[in-house]
Amino acid sequence: MSDHDRLAVLHHELFVVQLDGHVKSTHERFVEALRAAMSLRDEFPKHQVKVRSAPTTLPQGDIKRGAALH
Repeated sequence: MSDHDRLAVLHHELFVVQLDGHVKSTHERFVEALRAAMSLRDEFPKHQVKVRSAPTTLPQGDIKRGAALH
């Protein structure tokens, strides 16, 4: 696999920020997802906040990129 192919695969990776198991937002970059998660953790310190890698095979309507659902 060439470097170009690896970059193409990484570009389609999606990270999900969850609050108590509910999707709050999605991001294409881990750093952006981590920032959003830290912000949620500051706002809701007693709740469970997670950043997860989302499968790229989800149907189009399942997860809206960058959508904040709070």
